[in-house]
Amino acid sequence: MAGLPVDPVPVVIGVLAGFLGSLLGVGGGSVITPVLVALGYDIKQVIPASLLSIVGTSLGGLDIYHREGLVDYRTGIRLEATTVLGSLIGVHTALLLEPRMLKAALSLVLIYIAASMLRKIRQANEEEHGSEMSYTRRQLLGNVAAVFKGFMSALVGIGGGILGVPILHRIMGLDMKRSIATSKFLVGVTAAAGVLGYIMKGALDPCLGISLSLGTIVGGIVGSMVGVRLSNKTSSIVFALFLLVMSIVIILRG
Repeated sequence: MAGLPVDPVPVVIGVLAGFLGSLLGVGGGSVITPVLVALGYDIKQVIPASLLSIVGTSLGGLDIYHREGLVDYRTGIRLEATTVLGSLIGVHTALLLEPRMLKAALSLVLIYIAASMLRKIRQANEEEHGSEMSYTRRQLLGNVAAVFKGFMSALVGIGGGILGVPILHRIMGLDMKRSIATSKFLVGVTAAAGVLGYIMKGALDPCLGISLSLGTIVGGIVGSMVGVRLSNKTSSIVFALFLLVMSIVIILRG
């Protein structure tokens, strides 16, 4: 590390983002990017460094989820392949449509998902939410939803985890902790692809990237340790509240 100083501010922010990312199955970019930009960091340096830190969030504590048998690799990778199609459509559509209206629509979707999850908890049927859906229908709806996930992610800059967890949970029939663990793995895979692209272009600030990654790895381990101890009901409540907060943030930023 000689000649490559570590910036303590990104390390601290990375710890917070890594903790939330592991606890909720999201990347943590929704914390890192706006905070660092508000503190005066160049957004062109923040974005690739944030992606590298998301890989750190995925790696930090993933072994804990894996050893607990909570990561459903087969289901996750199958949906991730479909997400790529949605992302390509989203990139082209972003040039044609008004983003503010789409952000408002996304906020409504997030509010609906959160309300649906909380209602399911009240019905005391959280563990059996997908039992009535046939395998064929679940796969079809899951792939359609994954296209939408990739589309909205590319269109309005929302990380895949915020929609990926509800898709894995509500449609694919995984319990909440398994959905969060699987999403954590997939968010890291997606971010790694983006990091490679920025590295090839020489656009990654190594000091900022390493500082954030150190924080997210530590925060990710702690978040995973907390996450595996939470009940599915508690995980669902926490994630539903997170969706409500994010819907408000998207509306305000839009």
